[in-house]
Amino acid sequence: MMDAYYGVPLLLIWLQLAGIAAFTGPKVGSWALGRSCGVLLLVMTAFLVEHHVGLGSLKGLWVVGAILSSYYLWRKWPELKGKGFINSEAIFGVALAYGLLWKFCFPSIYPSAERVTDLYFIGTYFPGTTLPPLDHWFPPHKFDFYYALQHYGAALVGRMFGISPGLTYNLCFVMLMALPLTLAWDIVGRFLKVRGPKILLVAALALGGTGASDFTHLIYSPSPSTMMQGKGDVYNGRMWGSARLIGQYNNLGNIEFARMFFPKDRPGDPTVRELPLETFGYMYFVGDYHPPIGGFFLLLLAIGLIMRLEMRPADAKPAVTLAQKAFLILTVPAAIATNTWVYPLQTALVVSWLGWRYWRSRKENHPLTVSSWPVLIASGFAGFVFLYPFLAGIGTHGISTPLKMVDYHSPLIPFIALWWPLLVLLSLALFVKDVRRHALFFALVFGLLLLLTEFVYIDDITVGRYERSNTALKWGSWIWTGGLVAVGAPLLADKRRWVRWIAGGAIAGTLVYAVDVFNFFTLVDQRFIGDVSAEGVYTQDIPVRDMFRYIKEAPYGIILENQYTDFYSDGGVYGAFSAKPIVMGWPKHLITWRGRSDEIELRKQQVRGFYTGELPKPNDWLRDQNVRYIIWNPHDAERPEVWLRYSEELKRDYSWREFGRLDSTRPVGIWTLRN
Repeated sequence: MMDAYYGVPLLLIWLQLAGIAAFTGPKVGSWALGRSCGVLLLVMTAFLVEHHVGLGSLKGLWVVGAILSSYYLWRKWPELKGKGFINSEAIFGVALAYGLLWKFCFPSIYPSAERVTDLYFIGTYFPGTTLPPLDHWFPPHKFDFYYALQHYGAALVGRMFGISPGLTYNLCFVMLMALPLTLAWDIVGRFLKVRGPKILLVAALALGGTGASDFTHLIYSPSPSTMMQGKGDVYNGRMWGSARLIGQYNNLGNIEFARMFFPKDRPGDPTVRELPLETFGYMYFVGDYHPPIGGFFLLLLAIGLIMRLEMRPADAKPAVTLAQKAFLILTVPAAIATNTWVYPLQTALVVSWLGWRYWRSRKENHPLTVSSWPVLIASGFAGFVFLYPFLAGIGTHGISTPLKMVDYHSPLIPFIALWWPLLVLLSLALFVKDVRRHALFFALVFGLLLLLTEFVYIDDITVGRYERSNTALKWGSWIWTGGLVAVGAPLLADKRRWVRWIAGGAIAGTLVYAVDVFNFFTLVDQRFIGDVSAEGVYTQDIPVRDMFRYIKEAPYGIILENQYTDFYSDGGVYGAFSAKPIVMGWPKHLITWRGRSDEIELRKQQVRGFYTGELPKPNDWLRDQNVRYIIWNPHDAERPEVWLRYSEELKRDYSWREFGRLDSTRPVGIWTLRN
């Protein structure tokens, strides 16, 4: 029954996306591009509007969208069914099904990677107030320090359908991951009509790893006792080893092959750096609704638009061409609000193509005409106008992250092992004349950007072996994804068999990772399978389940939750799953985003002092923080003497609601501010 409940919102979302694709597709030259361009334009428009006036909950607005989409599809159906629309929607359906499989089997949002923080970002936009909204992890400050356009888009969906933050998170993850896959299929389809090579490339994108996937089994061999202790550690290890060969997985080597080619790092070696590379397919394993997937979406949207412009037919409508150029330019400002890390790369891609096209226009009858420039300029200007309120806030509160020169470069053999499939594709594109028209530009751009990562990095707060980690992760993953699709597609369509076989072999080499994916699916935890609302990992105990339900249904207000460590703890999950603010989120993350401040340190000590019973005048402090709910969960119940004290001190202002007991002296429950 619950499976049907979870499926209905996804089907309704799909219906409205189909309406967007049908309406916008003819205006930009393809159904896949129309779907993606329409989503981008709608989200950016709403983002602009809500920076001036909050639109509230929007609950029930999906009815209007469903009616309009159904009517438009019905009216246009005779025209749509003969122009590949059904096939396009079928491909999108397969992409949705693949993502849903991952979230159906691994739905939980727990304190790992950025799952909980992404849920908090989404929940911050749920109230529908004028933006920037209240920072749900640090009230009364505003949430104006982070690039969260895709989280805002997810919150729009949750608000329209009236669904929980956890369900919103998982369904929007499935949708946002499906959009780049359909764009990739559309791009490959410009070159190939044969399904085999198309499936190969899109499969490499969806469930392929890095070049290191071919070596993870040759570096570390688990002993029988290790396998008995837990297959999860082995299978997980191989999957993250594909992404984290340099500086992490190489240190597990216990085979002669590893000792020869991937030696362990020397303890204290100042030259060692951890340089991860997360592919698009790896995002399914990580499960985070994090900005890199929005960056992949904008990247493949830009590549798809460039391919359409490069390969436009002679009878292409001028209006379609201008719309394609307009949306191409729009991806640049959108990247700032979606994944600021790759904004310089997105800019380099788009600006390089404009220069490339202008240079080639003298030789070909395919120019950037004079009439194009006003559209290009207007699109860029409009994009920045749409985002100006957001940019004004993040520009004031963002932390300085200047560019710096690299001190220590990647080790040669591990670098080649990690990147070899893309290096093969780039090399082929540089020297094979038949594909130069469509692949040379992308090979030059992605090749030069890859080279740039070995000489320049963004200087964030990480130091030592992690000094280049974020830059390598964000930039490298973007370069890998773009290069795989943009260079791989024309190479697979080359007239010569040897070129197709070499390119196909390099792409197929990434699919060794699929073996690890299959093994990972054998580790499904049956307790949580199908719980796409993502709460099951916390609500196995009845008292906690009832507390979750109570706080979700309670009126909006600030929650006090304990912070057991500086990061990656259960502190904050009640607020995150109910889309309500808490007095303070994870301290270390707040420092990362906002910079070090005495206020963060003081509030951390106050929160912990309250739960240990060491905070003087707790009633006055609670009033100063505008606390409406106080969570006293099973962890907190381990201090019965503190609860006993507060049961007397707080009863004037707060009423106690008990949900269970660990034993006769350790109650679990929530204090609620009296009206």
